[in-house]
Amino acid sequence: MPVLRRIRPHAPVFLRFAVKEIGEDHVELYRNFVELERPKERFPFSYLPKHTEVLFREALSCYSINNFNAFASMCRRSAASAFESMGEGGKLRAFEEVLIAQDLAGIDDDSFAPIKSVLFDSGEEEHLPLLNRVQAGVLLEVLKDMFYQCFVREGKLTRAIKVRRFFVEDGDLASTA
Repeated sequence: MPVLRRIRPHAPVFLRFAVKEIGEDHVELYRNFVELERPKERFPFSYLPKHTEVLFREALSCYSINNFNAFASMCRRSAASAFESMGEGGKLRAFEEVLIAQDLAGIDDDSFAPIKSVLFDSGEEEHLPLLNRVQAGVLLEVLKDMFYQCFVREGKLTRAIKVRRFFVEDGDLASTA
């Protein structure tokens, strides 16, 4: 089985090719291939609320085995869990972060509609849009960015401030002694 190595993030991508011809000293493969499994996505899960973390890990598992519509369903559940944990105004704050990401990435409204639908529409699972590989990839990056902006950034900043305060207070104690 051939392995294609991406330049970034240096993770292998496993591909399956059909054999076109087998000769004495060569094997010719068809150009078309099937991607067998994606590498696991990385994310600083420790900053997410526990329930959101569990759902998002499952969403990433679905993505890594190319189950894009199961991935979309789990993304909706992950987002709903995050909105709930953020409290009143959480969904609006997350929506603003997603719109900023859309603007930064330069994605037009028509292309971005399925991503917003997965994350922010409510209702039955059967009303989720069916996603293709590209849309699922965009959804992945947008949800990771939304979680980063809403949870990771705040957590890292809070931790850094606590460390700074500790060293400032420690320095004040040393200078008064």
